[in-house]
Amino acid sequence: MEKFLEMNLIQQVGSLFRATSSQRLELAIQAINFGADIEHVSKYLTWDEFEDLTSKAFLVKGYEVLKHFRFKYANKRNEIDILAFKKPLILCVDCKHWKRGLKSSLERIVKDQIKRAERLSQTLENSKLRRRVSMWEKTILIPIILSLTAVPSKFCYNVPIVPILQLRDFLDQLPVYIDSLKTFRVNLKTLEDH
Repeated sequence: MEKFLEMNLIQQVGSLFRATSSQRLELAIQAINFGADIEHVSKYLTWDEFEDLTSKAFLVKGYEVLKHFRFKYANKRNEIDILAFKKPLILCVDCKHWKRGLKSSLERIVKDQIKRAERLSQTLENSKLRRRVSMWEKTILIPIILSLTAVPSKFCYNVPIVPILQLRDFLDQLPVYIDSLKTFRVNLKTLEDH
């Protein structure tokens, strides 16, 4: 505890120790770096802290990240938990911090994420993301469900269901399996001509 106090990762208030959300996230990262199981550590994070941890995992793999990306489609607001992009990919990630119950609503969750990714692909020309990918010739949008724990199926409607524990491996192997995944391909040069 003294070391964590020195590192400003916790605060002592009387006989209690407290940590802010950002300190909790840093403690989680430290624990993972020291060999703790990422799935076990993630169970102690709030939903927002889980998304922050996920964002950091994408950053480590060289992706740019936007959290809570909002865009309009047919005058309706849409939101994607995390957009992780690295030429030519835009990963549309729905984070599920559930410990149980994911299986029972998985199909609905996946269908909703497919719709959001497709809508973003159709409105990419007008989205705030367009500036970030303006030098790309094409992009591939991939809907992904990221879960806290493993679920029986790894895919639903060709959408990967990735447990947080397997995210690094998934990102490493993504180029090999991309043609078997649900994707939305956009020719950005064509958009420029309009």
